[in-house]
Amino acid sequence: MMMSPRHRTWTFLVICLLANLPRQCQCLELFAHVSQHGVRGVISFKQSESAGTSADAATTTTTTTTTTLSEVQIKVNLTISEDYAGEYSWGIYQFPIDYTVQDFCDSRMLGRRPIVNFDEHLGKLMLPTENQPVIELSTSEILLRGKDSIWGRSLVLVGPSKARICATILPDPNQNPLKVAEARFTSPIAGSVWFTTMSFGDGVETKIFSNLFHTQGTKSTANDWKIYISDALDSSLDVNGQSCDFLQTLYDPEHRSGEGCSEDDPGKCREGDLTGKFGQVRVGKTESMFTKAYHNDVDITLPELDGSQALFLVLFDADHQDSFFTCAKLRGIPVRHARAGFMEDGIKGEISFKQMSPFHPTTTLVHLTGLNQSTGGFHVHEYPVPQKMEADNNRCLRTGGHLNPFKIDKSVSPKPGQGSFDKYEVGDLSGKYGSFQDQNVRFDEFIDPTLSLFGKWSIVGRSIVIHEIPVPHRLACTNIDLVDREMLTAVAEYTYPIAGRIIFRQELEDPFSDTQVFVESLVYSDGSKNGTTDHPWHVHTAIPGKDYFNWTGRCLSAMDHFNPYDVSLEDNVYNECRNDHTPYRCELGDLANKLGRLSVAGRKKNIQETLRFYTDTNLPLSGPTGIIGRSIVIHDDKAPEHRGDRMACTGIYRQYRHKAVARDWFGNGVIPPPVDGKLEFIQDTGKSLAHTLVDLQGLDEEAYAYHVHLIPVQDHLEFPCTGDAVGGHFNPFDYDASASPKPGEGTPDQYEIGDLSGKYGSLDGKNEIRGIFNDSNLPLFGLNSIVGRSIVIHKKFKAERWACASIGWGFDPDEAREIKAVASFHHPNGFAWGYIRFSQVVYHDGSSTDTSIVVRLKHPGKTNKDFTSGHNWSIWVNPVGHDASIKYEGARCTAAGYRWNPTFIQLADPNDHGFYSEECGPDNPLRCEIGDLSGRLGTKLSVGGRALVINDVNLPLTGDWFKNAIGKSIIIHGPDESPDRMACANIEEDKDIVKFASIEVKSRFNLATFMEEVQAIMGVPEWFLYLDARATKTLYNGKCIKIRLHFTGPYANKLEQDFAFLLRTGRLDKPSIPIPGFVPDPLRKTKLGYKECGSDSIKNQIIGTSNDLYSSLSAGNSCAPSANLIFATTGLITIILVRLFIHSN
Repeated sequence: MMMSPRHRTWTFLVICLLANLPRQCQCLELFAHVSQHGVRGVISFKQSESAGTSADAATTTTTTTTTTLSEVQIKVNLTISEDYAGEYSWGIYQFPIDYTVQDFCDSRMLGRRPIVNFDEHLGKLMLPTENQPVIELSTSEILLRGKDSIWGRSLVLVGPSKARICATILPDPNQNPLKVAEARFTSPIAGSVWFTTMSFGDGVETKIFSNLFHTQGTKSTANDWKIYISDALDSSLDVNGQSCDFLQTLYDPEHRSGEGCSEDDPGKCREGDLTGKFGQVRVGKTESMFTKAYHNDVDITLPELDGSQALFLVLFDADHQDSFFTCAKLRGIPVRHARAGFMEDGIKGEISFKQMSPFHPTTTLVHLTGLNQSTGGFHVHEYPVPQKMEADNNRCLRTGGHLNPFKIDKSVSPKPGQGSFDKYEVGDLSGKYGSFQDQNVRFDEFIDPTLSLFGKWSIVGRSIVIHEIPVPHRLACTNIDLVDREMLTAVAEYTYPIAGRIIFRQELEDPFSDTQVFVESLVYSDGSKNGTTDHPWHVHTAIPGKDYFNWTGRCLSAMDHFNPYDVSLEDNVYNECRNDHTPYRCELGDLANKLGRLSVAGRKKNIQETLRFYTDTNLPLSGPTGIIGRSIVIHDDKAPEHRGDRMACTGIYRQYRHKAVARDWFGNGVIPPPVDGKLEFIQDTGKSLAHTLVDLQGLDEEAYAYHVHLIPVQDHLEFPCTGDAVGGHFNPFDYDASASPKPGEGTPDQYEIGDLSGKYGSLDGKNEIRGIFNDSNLPLFGLNSIVGRSIVIHKKFKAERWACASIGWGFDPDEAREIKAVASFHHPNGFAWGYIRFSQVVYHDGSSTDTSIVVRLKHPGKTNKDFTSGHNWSIWVNPVGHDASIKYEGARCTAAGYRWNPTFIQLADPNDHGFYSEECGPDNPLRCEIGDLSGRLGTKLSVGGRALVINDVNLPLTGDWFKNAIGKSIIIHGPDESPDRMACANIEEDKDIVKFASIEVKSRFNLATFMEEVQAIMGVPEWFLYLDARATKTLYNGKCIKIRLHFTGPYANKLEQDFAFLLRTGRLDKPSIPIPGFVPDPLRKTKLGYKECGSDSIKNQIIGTSNDLYSSLSAGNSCAPSANLIFATTGLITIILVRLFIHSN
């Protein structure tokens, strides 16, 4: 059909409009941040891409898009120190910079010659330039995107000093997001292939950087390499295992045919066919510059790597090219974000660090308030901040010196903020960024190429210390921890012939991530007084047996070095491990060559010399090659031949976080409890922040404050929250509460440990509260743990104690169990009255928490108020019997044997008691005999005083007789540090059985008198049989009372049975607990003048008031049932059979 003139006119107008559409401009800007050899600043590259649309006027139907790339605009914005002024050569080199190594600009790291030499077409740079702070240049010799793009490569400057200055050329990640993935190989090929993907508009580019070498010392090879994808149905065992055989599908989401694929035309290759795109990958005999290769893939789009399917990089056999040789899973590398949060001495805020990958510089953000004129320098220190033990203990003094791995002489460093970053110690943040002097707040951002969050010199796990001026006193300190990463912690704990711990931490979900290794302390425990150095140490295959203390063949049960990757041990191969300390050419367990050798102190005053902090890039804690469940052997090259060179060994066990919960509330004379909810406390390690979840309801605008109090709640008390019952605030460092800031305004160290409302804010005017708070002053580990204590909520009116709850262990029953034990001093002719209770959580893999201890002791006699103090206390190897009641002190408790010492502390010189007393203490608990509670805890008991709660880091309640406190005895020595044995009791299992009972009451019935009468007839102390005051209810118009009883201790089952018999028959002829050497008074009371509910005399009344009974059992039920009740009176309680007829509406 012919087109009308009108139609032709409109077509012409459309064509004109299309032809004259404005071009759309997209810009890409890249940056290279430098700070070396007196040169500081940034060089930027900017290129515009213009896209326009045009139409073919002849056909009137075809439009085309044209792309035009502008010249690259270069801006050089550098500050030059006077000594470094002059002419600079510059160019772009092949490989990115690995910021984790010392000489990251060296030619063996980046390449010998530039791939783009700016000297040739732009000329050398004359720095500094007069009257021109920024040099602006342009060139068409480079591209910022596309196959030959420069992003991800390195920019190098060489000035008059001939020293190299370099930086990786990178986009702004806020404008052009980057994603990083790694395929790490361990055996028989080691090394990594890194994939860095940049997004711009609708396009992506991926840089692929490979550095691979053989672990068996074979010749260099060229191997085919391809990316495969797992099937969604493949098992996790396959995906996370060591075999590649399950892989069948080449990664090819576009389903290309691959026809015509070549290095010249990679766009026709299937996406996972890296051989087709780039040729074979080189795998070197050893690691060198020649093992590296760098490619740009503009035709691959990697999926999210945490989905149901996984990607694997497969290397094929060099000789049999159809066979898989090895493979590695691609794992996404999220931005590593570390944080040092300050909550000390009024200083609040954080210094945080972010690093995309080892090939990106670190960004530092300083965000602090509460600074003052006396705050000065701030530095990264070598070691983490330890747990505070005493009031005058400045923890910051134990963080070691500034992190200075490259031995910079700080006396020649430029003034703060005036030099390039390489002229300062790595940890000298105030030198690089400027001091805090005369500042109240500080908000700053820096690009720091000298700091790394990856690799050997990572700052993660170390600490930052803020100093005072003019005298450089250490004012505040905190640890540098990863943000939003759940960590896995493992511990190797030594007791003989050395005492100390080595702590390992790694990201829980990534066994390929860096592992922090902290040697916390190593000191001889066998009595040796001289320190030694230069000890090799290795991870061995097996948990050692009892040969750890052998005089011959020590630690042979630990088996061989752990070498899961079968690294060749031939000298010509292994020398690369010994001499170059290349971690992937070492046995995985060869910590001596990978990290360094250890020292052992002779005395605890020299322990600081034994501290070490390392970051191991190849030490998985979990997974198929994880070291948990294996051992560490410390060697002695100068050991006697008959013993062998294995000096000390111990197993590596997981350390779980400590969790505590307060949720079982008691009203202070109020039933039911006025509040509901819980407080949860979690701490990963003793050096970590505690996290507190506060979730409370029912406050009714009456509450004001809440605190941790000294001792736990006693269920049977009518007023369980009083000062006599739970003590005062937990304040082990005797902090002056009157000096604390207003609630919620200070830092946690400016309040008592137990002052939660001071640290987190008051409850004033609240009906409920739900919040999570970080607390640097709330220990769940160690001597001053809050576990086993209590929470008290105070009313605003006169600060009355309103409600309280004990703080108990929190754990998942599927993972762990709680073990309780008790030493009961209840012998009628004994010399102390009361108990010591122990509680510990033990995990199914054998790991355990600290042991919480509660001590309540008085002198015998109901009204005896005598008070003595200075009692040493200890655990002895055998149980006691009738000797516990012998009047002559010299013969008392003799069956106990000797003080428990299963780890042979002081074995070399057991009679040197003075040296032992000097070395054993709360600051060196593993140097103490396990049975020496006074020495290890630093606490002597009082008898007749307030109860005591304390936490023991080395008191196991599980295991065989050799290492289990249960089954042994505990001795209370005489007052004023007398060695005499005053009282003793056996440590036995502590059960807790809860039952209800219904008692027929008489006129003037008194529940306390009833319980005393029952306890006297059964011959049990009040701590083995007590009631829960909250659950007491009257029934049937006051005819009966319902009570909830606790039967505890080693005889709990028998107590329950005897009580049931007593209540049913009204008589018990023999006491329930046998007491060695004690003959009960034949005239003792054996009859109980009370009956259980349901006896014939009132059965008719009970049936007549069945609705009352039913209401007491089903209060709160929203339906309206009718009930028929039948009673049986067998056993402990009245058994009520209820037939319910639910009427539907």
